[in-house]
Amino acid sequence: MLTTGSNDMNEKTPHPQRVTREYSADIVSRVESAAIIKEDTVFGDCSDATDPPLAACNGMDISSLEMKKMGKIYSSKFEDEIEIDFIRSVDYRIICRFLDIKSVTTIKNHSYKRTPLITLLLMQSVLSFMESKNYVFVGELNFDREGNSIPVEKFSWELGGKEFSFTSTGFMYFEKPNDSKGENLVFYMHTDINRCACSISSYSNSKDKAEEIICELEKYTKLNNCLRGKKIKDINMYQASFSEVETPLSYNWKNFYYSDEIRELFELEIFGFLKNIKRYNKEGINKRGCILHGRPGTGKTSIGHIICNNIPDHTLIWITPEIISENHNYAFSSIKALYELADFVSPCVILLEDLDLFSNDRSSGNNDLQLGALMNVLDGVNSIKNAITIGTTNRLSMIEKALRNRPGRFDRIIKIDVLDRELRDQMFHNRLKKWKVPEEIFNYIINETDEWTGAEIQEFVIGLNLNYIKNKKNGRNLTQELADKVIDAMKKFGIGSKSGTFGFGSKKDVESE
Repeated sequence: MLTTGSNDMNEKTPHPQRVTREYSADIVSRVESAAIIKEDTVFGDCSDATDPPLAACNGMDISSLEMKKMGKIYSSKFEDEIEIDFIRSVDYRIICRFLDIKSVTTIKNHSYKRTPLITLLLMQSVLSFMESKNYVFVGELNFDREGNSIPVEKFSWELGGKEFSFTSTGFMYFEKPNDSKGENLVFYMHTDINRCACSISSYSNSKDKAEEIICELEKYTKLNNCLRGKKIKDINMYQASFSEVETPLSYNWKNFYYSDEIRELFELEIFGFLKNIKRYNKEGINKRGCILHGRPGTGKTSIGHIICNNIPDHTLIWITPEIISENHNYAFSSIKALYELADFVSPCVILLEDLDLFSNDRSSGNNDLQLGALMNVLDGVNSIKNAITIGTTNRLSMIEKALRNRPGRFDRIIKIDVLDRELRDQMFHNRLKKWKVPEEIFNYIINETDEWTGAEIQEFVIGLNLNYIKNKKNGRNLTQELADKVIDAMKKFGIGSKSGTFGFGSKKDVESE
């Protein structure tokens, strides 16, 4: 479940949302005695600006020259003491006091704005990042348009049964113990998910320091964000939402049936790469790509789940055509946006399911923007280091030739074939453990299921179990009569390699090799 810090509930959003707001009594008490707020003060509209508040409030303070015009000040010391109190915006009055500066024009800031999901990852990392820099978090504040103090807004994600909650709108104040105020730093977070707006800004008395701290925060976030090691799908980069891939531990090489050649290839190309990143990089190998193709039901998607269970310390990003389309509603190049996330969690695996649906051969008249973006992120200026891209398809011939015929984009084309006799033997022995199967009947079903996929054999086993539930008095005794009954039912309704001309596994659904 995902929660956001937006103000309005959107019933059409697939993930539940909520707003959480919190006051920080500590920071309020620190600044309450220092900030002089008059009843007739006019405040800048900063709290809901998409850009950093400084851009909206710049020039709102009153100079000492203007003070002299409005009244008579005979003491330069007194003038210095009260100059900060003439800043009309309370948020900037507090920033000036916290940074020990006296004018808004002296505040230096640097802003960071990317897709909301990426920017929120930086927000999620701020506290631990600043702690690593030996800063102390002293509090946070937020203000409405009139300058009144309101609760900060929180955004939260749930991952692996743990909630990650962090400030998404408001000011956060950090100081170094035993140092002067000149080292203090302020962050301003702004999030409006309904408008796909998200930004984070740093404030300091030094322009270089404000820019440097944002750059360092981005680098830190890439190594320490909460998505590292997670397996995620249903990703919306602009609503900052996603869900986790649910993969039972039963998805492993023992329970699913692939040739030794395919297993060894995955150990070398995928798992070996992720386990030995530095050694591979030393040899100039910093990314890999492969396409899995074959008939429906051969186990291409199952391999994706097996990968999840074999890379516990690395992130897997599962991308479907539906997710590409959903993100495309917010930006032209959803593929590029999704690969931005890969950059923040690499080394990682990106699984592109049904690759043919968004990478059609251009000779067919298609010139999809997503195709160009995909080729660019696989082998171009936007390519991601230490990312493995795996595409799956039932129709290899439909995929753009520049993708499937060019190493450097997809380096391996792997056919996931139907089960041979040895693999069918293994699968039937595993799936029929509860059944009494005479040797001649076992050989009979092995012969009758030639050219069947793993999914078709699993359906055969389910058919046996359905018949057992209906006729328990006959026990789990597999006879040729029962086997023929189940196989005939599958053929009749278009299931299986020897079936009619419609349905799953039918000839017109099978890719021509």
